[in-house]
Amino acid sequence: MQKIVIIISVTIAVIAGGIWYVFSQTDTLIKQQVEQQGMEYLGTKVSLGNAELSLSDGRLSLSELNVQNPQGFSQNNALSLQNITLDLGAPRGDAYVVDQFSINLPVILYETDSSTGSNLLTIKDHIQSKIPKKEATPAPTKTAQPMVIINNIVIADTRLKLDFSALPVGQLGVQQTTYVITLPSFHLGAIGKPNGIPADQIGAAVTDALLTEVIKVAKAEGKKAAKDAARDKINEALDKQKNKLKDKLKDLIGG
Repeated sequence: MQKIVIIISVTIAVIAGGIWYVFSQTDTLIKQQVEQQGMEYLGTKVSLGNAELSLSDGRLSLSELNVQNPQGFSQNNALSLQNITLDLGAPRGDAYVVDQFSINLPVILYETDSSTGSNLLTIKDHIQSKIPKKEATPAPTKTAQPMVIINNIVIADTRLKLDFSALPVGQLGVQQTTYVITLPSFHLGAIGKPNGIPADQIGAAVTDALLTEVIKVAKAEGKKAAKDAARDKINEALDKQKNKLKDKLKDLIGG
């Protein structure tokens, strides 16, 4: 019974940043709670296509999870996660262990607004406003709130869509304002070691880590695009000056 509760609790926590103790283990109930708690903690609409709990395998799978853009941005989804899998491991002391937390084939949109803010940063700020400030990892206690450790978080085959069209990048010579890049699989590391952290903080930690990584990549790509455009403008100006100098030399030689 405890293992069933922790599987469901960790799943909801990871998606929503909050814990919901579920004692009726139905896939429909998991789906409803992921959507409701997701909306509260992410600050925007969350929809889940399907939840499937396998008690014999100690595994919970979520499919077609969509997080809509926050207000002030386009009507597109900020995140679309095709599949999320949690594989439960053996307990470690008083903490439950998730051996691997996998997110497969996510499509993530990084969209800026005119004030250089972004949709992902807006979601990240909302999550942080809903969770307690970071403190030292508490010692495990035998309370109703389970302590959780995630050994490994894997994000596989991410398609990152970049949209800088709201920014005045044309002044920098940037002509292309939308990009799609594919990121190699990456790991977010472990969360909750050594004693575990409350399940309601696990979700916030995973989501925050994912957004931090993606925002960092998106900003780096934006800077690279601006730098390349600036270099092209400089080369263009140099070519013009070079041509003028050639014309002057021809006139001098001809004279």
